[in-house]
This record gives sequence, structure tokens and C-alpha cells, in this order.
Amino acid sequence: MASRRADTQPLLRYATSRTGAPVYRAIIDLFTEAAAGYASRLRPEDVHAALTPMFGLSEDDPDAPALTLAEVEQRLERLAEWGNLSRDYDSSRATTLDAYERTAFVYDLTPGGEAAHEALLTLEEGLRRVGGLQAVALRQIEEMLAELVDLFTADTPDPERLYGLCEDLHGRFKSLTGNAALFMQKVNRLLASPVVEASEFALFKADTIAYLNDFIADLDTLATHIRTRLDALDRTGSAARAAALAAGAAASGQLALGEDGSSRSWAQVMDAHLYGLADWFRAGTDARAGAAVLYAKARDAILGITRAVERIREASSSPSRNMWSLTSACPRRAPPRILGSR
Repeated sequence: MASRRADTQPLLRYATSRTGAPVYRAIIDLFTEAAAGYASRLRPEDVHAALTPMFGLSEDDPDAPALTLAEVEQRLERLAEWGNLSRDYDSSRATTLDAYERTAFVYDLTPGGEAAHEALLTLEEGLRRVGGLQAVALRQIEEMLAELVDLFTADTPDPERLYGLCEDLHGRFKSLTGNAALFMQKVNRLLASPVVEASEFALFKADTIAYLNDFIADLDTLATHIRTRLDALDRTGSAARAAALAAGAAASGQLALGEDGSSRSWAQVMDAHLYGLADWFRAGTDARAGAAVLYAKARDAILGITRAVERIREASSSPSRNMWSLTSACPRRAPPRILGSR
């Protein structure tokens, strides 16, 4: 397992600050927008002018003074301490040596600050996603693995295509596993709830159960095909795979500035991604995650949903009860109650 660098931890502090998190986020947004225009070096005055329309008055006290330049400078200093921004003397406004030493600073977004910003955006996007089970993603992964095997075994593989294919494969795999986890989390949370609104189970209609049945059938079949592709990928040999990935990295057009040798190359990262994908599809039911685990969890969800729906039907047909137990749907938890079933 790769070791974690302790010096990267402060990069996300600005988003969790109890005081001023919205201002910090707005400042980083300004710098990322400026970086998109290749002019990310900003003076405190520039930042203050841009923030004034957004934070002109205090939210707690409308009569309080607006966000001052001094407060902006303090926040810029703090972001520089956390590593999100770099700080240099603003020599463009100095005409003498004494003025150079007294002049204000200019700030710029650091690579770590940009990575932290992108991580927060990814997190927020993930929280907005609606989880789902994607059978089409399984088919696409199988097709991409087949093409990847062909590229690895070709006499002259297309490095640009290999680079794009590896990126697409990793993205599709992450989408599949991430959405599946969200979907099953929602199902399990509802089934494990001690009090269940009957209206919430309206989404578990017959077509939902049929959808789950179709997905696990596809998962059972396509996972077998994917494992066959992975076996073929193993037979290409580590040397051929490493050479092909290195060629893909060279053709990507990426240029690393200030590389200190502590970071893994794209080829190494992608090789680890391929191993992770293979482990997920080959893992047994005793693993924490994997195709077999998802298959078992989906089957358990179908049984739980079916039992819960049956209990709701019993509740709706009985005029003498307004609370019903779902013990059979959740046998190892405290019996949930169904409310509003009549």
C-alpha cells in the first residue's frame, strides 16, 4: 500500500474551517478561474475587489462592515500556510530596493491547491449522483478489455489509443462500482430502518425487482466474460504490458514540472488500476467488495424487498393494525415498523 504524505493533509482545511469556509472556497474559486485564463497570480486587492459583491456585508450582522482588505490578506496568508497558494513579492510595483522589501505579496494557486479544489468538486458531484446498477457498463468494460489485450499483443500498438482506452476503462469501472455502492446503500438503509413509511416502498415495484434480477443475471454472465479477458491480459506478460503503458504515457502529451521522484508515473498508476479492476472481478464472496459480493448483496436485496412488500400488502389488507413488523425482511435487526400503510 502506498504511504501517505503527511504534508498534504492541510490542503483541505479551508473547506472545513468553522469560520470563513465560504470565503475560503470563493477565494480558491477565483484562483482556479484565473488559472483557466493562464493568469492566476492575483494581488490581495484583486481578490478583495472580486469578493466584495459576494461578501459585502456580514451574514450575521447586516450592519457590520463589509469584508475588509486586511481580512482578505489574512485569509490569503492562511491558504499559503496550508499549501493551497504560493506567495511571492509583488516586484512589479517596486521601483527601489527598499520598496521591493516593503511591497505587498502576490499569490498563485499551487498544484496541491488545484488538486484539493478538484477533489472537493468530485466529492460534491458524487454526493449529487443518483446511484444505480449499470449493466451497460459491464458490457463496455468487457469490450474495452478485449481491445486492450489486442493493443498489448500488437507488434506496433497505437500508444495514443492505448492511453485513451486505459483512461476510459478506469473511468467506466469507477462509475460502475461507485454507482452500485450508492444504489445498494440506499436499498440497505431503507430495509434496515426501524420505522418505514409505506409510501417509500412505492419505488420497489415489480419492475424494480425485475431490474435487479436482470442486472444480477448480466453480472453473472458478463463477469465471467470479463474474467476471461483478464486472463488473456495476464498472458500478455508484465514486460509487454509495461512497455505498452510507457508508450501510452509518452504519447499522452503530459509534462510533469518539478517532479521530485516521489510520485508514481502514469504507467505505474494505470498498471495499479488494472490490478485493482482484476481483483474486483476475481474476488470471492468473503471479500469486502467485488463482483461476487455485489451479486450476493443484490440477491439479498431482492429477497428483502419482496418480503417487505408482502408485509405492506398484509398491512394494507388488515383494518385492525396500523404498525407492522418487517422482521422477515430484516431478520438480524430490530423489527422495523411500517407507518401509513392503510
